[in-house]
Amino acid sequence: YMGMLVYEKEVKRPLKRYIEEATNPIEFTEDTKEKIGEVYFDANKEGYYTFTDFYDIKPVVPTDLLSLVREDNMNYLFDRQIYSAEFFEFINEIFVELHAMLGSLEEKYEK
Repeated sequence: YMGMLVYEKEVKRPLKRYIEEATNPIEFTEDTKEKIGEVYFDANKEGYYTFTDFYDIKPVVPTDLLSLVREDNMNYLFDRQIYSAEFFEFINEIFVELHAMLGSLEEKYEK
């Protein structure tokens, strides 16, 4: 049985990014607004923020975690290549035949 895993792609909303260095809206020049987009003020957190498209952010995976995942994937692929249903059936048939042959030899010498 081979199952199929299906993912539904969801359209992501823009992410809110706080601008920590800014304390005064006058600091946001037109050049800055061009780079980061429209700037908003959050009264609860007393800080400025902007929205960034979810797909503009590059995911960062720590190198140690990435190497662990790669190693695990390589082990999986190696194990998958070692095991084969056809090979198992072939070896199983050999052992069944050997067992039958040894059983008949054992009966022959016991008499």
